[in-house]
Amino acid sequence: MSDEEGEDGVNGWMEESCAHCGHTHKVVNGLFLREARIREGLSLREMARRLRLSPAYLSDVERNRRARLPKIVGNYLRQLKPMRLVNQ
Repeated sequence: MSDEEGEDGVNGWMEESCAHCGHTHKVVNGLFLREARIREGLSLREMARRLRLSPAYLSDVERNRRARLPKIVGNYLRQLKPMRLVNQ
């Protein structure tokens, strides 16, 4: 397991084709975010409340159905304890 993988082997990054430019970009894997939130003991509803997003929207982000925008990812990661993001 690499340093970027979570407990379940979910890689923190994935490549995704951009609908706007057609290029492939490296983006955060929403499943990695979900795994980190669960390890932290936060419910989807609580994280959505903290981020001021609807639970449905956040669920779509975590399941890679919506874009993982830098602002959302940054705010998401700030809600987690730093040590929880690194496998020990």
